[in-house]
Amino acid sequence: MTLQNKLNRKAQEEMVGFVLIMLVVAIIFLVFLGIYLRGAAKTHETESKEVASFLEAVSKLTTECGFSSEYPYDVSKLISECSQNPFGTCITNNKNGCDVLRDTLNSAINSMWNFNENSPTKGYYLGIQTETGSGKYTVLEISNILSASTEIRAAEKPFPNGIVMRLEIYY
Repeated sequence: MTLQNKLNRKAQEEMVGFVLIMLVVAIIFLVFLGIYLRGAAKTHETESKEVASFLEAVSKLTTECGFSSEYPYDVSKLISECSQNPFGTCITNNKNGCDVLRDTLNSAINSMWNFNENSPTKGYYLGIQTETGSGKYTVLEISNILSASTEIRAAEKPFPNGIVMRLEIYY
């Protein structure tokens, strides 16, 4: 084998190695591109301090309902009462406690955010769930979603006895 053949063979081996490296880099690039594009199509949800502050404040809001001499209940106490007795009637106004809770939360949310097609906020979902031995139980759900959204700002507020209130604001 001559010197020229050895040089040609070595050059061919380096070219094959370079092509293999480029193929590996291209495959890795395609994998990352696929992951990025798949993730970009999904709705983006972020933890919101504004929503968390709202949940904290609304939990202390006074309602028009009381089940005992302790009138009126605040939202957090009414959530607890509603989770234990969904058909309970307020002794103060003879309304269902869960209905009063729904009306109070709906009014508070609508007074905080403006939901319409021309505003940045496109809707909301509020859910209150409690964890029981047999799984999760939905105490209350309220939603008003006007149009599709790709951004959600959300927060959760835990209460005693495994109760969690979650609010999602759609932008």
